[in-house]
Amino acid sequence: MFKSFFETIFKDLKWKLLSLAIAAALWFVGMNITNPVDTEYYYPNLNLSNLDRFAAQNSIVVLNRNEISALDITASIRDTKERREYFGSISNRLSVSLDVHSIDASLVAQSDVPVRATVDVLFEITEGYELYTRRPSEVEVELDSLVRKTMLLQVYTVGEAAEGYVIHEYEADHGYVTVSGAKSFVDKVAALRVATDAQGAESDFQHLEKIFAYDESGTDITNTVELDITSTRVRVNVLPYKSVPLEVSWGGFPAQNFKMSGSGPSIEPETVNIVGTAEDLRNINRITLEKVSLSDASETFTSRLSIPQALPQGIYLKDDEPTEAAVTFTIEPLGQKEFYYLPEDIHLRGNQLGTSVTLLRDEPILLRVRGAESDIAGLTIEDISAELQLYNLAVGEHAVQLNIKLPSEFTLMGEEPVINVIINPANTGEDTSASDPTEAGLPGETEPTTYDSAVNNNVINTEPVLPSGGEPVTDPSGTESGGETDEPAENSDPTE
Repeated sequence: MFKSFFETIFKDLKWKLLSLAIAAALWFVGMNITNPVDTEYYYPNLNLSNLDRFAAQNSIVVLNRNEISALDITASIRDTKERREYFGSISNRLSVSLDVHSIDASLVAQSDVPVRATVDVLFEITEGYELYTRRPSEVEVELDSLVRKTMLLQVYTVGEAAEGYVIHEYEADHGYVTVSGAKSFVDKVAALRVATDAQGAESDFQHLEKIFAYDESGTDITNTVELDITSTRVRVNVLPYKSVPLEVSWGGFPAQNFKMSGSGPSIEPETVNIVGTAEDLRNINRITLEKVSLSDASETFTSRLSIPQALPQGIYLKDDEPTEAAVTFTIEPLGQKEFYYLPEDIHLRGNQLGTSVTLLRDEPILLRVRGAESDIAGLTIEDISAELQLYNLAVGEHAVQLNIKLPSEFTLMGEEPVINVIINPANTGEDTSASDPTEAGLPGETEPTTYDSAVNNNVINTEPVLPSGGEPVTDPSGTESGGETDEPAENSDPTE
């Protein structure tokens, strides 16, 4: 029985083995046609949730996170068509993340500069499958400490207001802004600024504006950090301005035998631009600085006076104006000069209608004038005038005080002379030394009669020019020089 069985098995054994080999080959061919083995590539996204979680827990910023998230991740499997199709139908078949356990967070916290670390890329695939290829196998991460700082917000305006107006004040709703981000970037933030356009403005306005971060060179680095407030409202106050002169008051007396030269001090600047409401500006025509004392001054001096302190409430200096005025008082020794004034040059005022006037004096009148040396040197007889006030005088002889008029910076030494005059009835035939316009039947003021004389041209500083008689001519009071008068009013010549 067994013999016949073995004979049956081994009978034509070669042909049987050949048939088996052919069948196996045909099976493999059929399988490769219907369910072939091949390599398929996949491009999964890199999951950075564990990296973000690690950074948040350790107050770290991943500087190159965007670069890492944009990496091309490639993985492949080699399997049959049927298994590959099944693998493709699994939603969580393949995940890719970073192995953050190799990062030492303490190194980042201790470093003043960003830290670089190399971490492995983890590929996780559904059980029963194996990856054929994977890349990259590792990536480099750049880490820095997360910091915050609060900074003052600087507010600016751009452009000029309309003609005659200025940007007076401006402010933002927020005074401070907190900057956060990587230490290496936050440290570069030198200023936070917000600007608004004020070109041509004539009234108050407000605009919502974006806030920008700048480094020391003025480069915009806003996109490298985070701001807790990204925009704010800017409010701008626009006011008109006008130019007004400066003036100063003074009091007290310079030292004995000294005087302030000129009619007042020099002021630099002479005018300033002031800012305020239109109503307030209409009521201001000048700015008066604080009072200056001339007491015991014996030389020229300059006082620097605050302009803002002299401004009324609600009035301000324009931004480009100086805040101090230099007030210079020129103090010089007193000088004296003598003049002869001719009687016929005297102006007659107020003589009555139908009368004429005779002056009972033919000699020139000696006038001694006092003032600062530089002023007195330039004084001439043409700068002096004299007049007699004849109002309401009846016909007859009268003693009338001569009214001498000098520029304000000079004083007359001694009393004003007294001149005797005769008021004559009309058409009396009297030979007068000065004619009154009423002689022609007209009321009014008398212009002096002039004649050829060299007396008024003989003006000296020491001895007066004497008339032909050779004796000094004195005023009726009998004095040749006089003393100081009563105390002057404020801003007046102390010697007047």
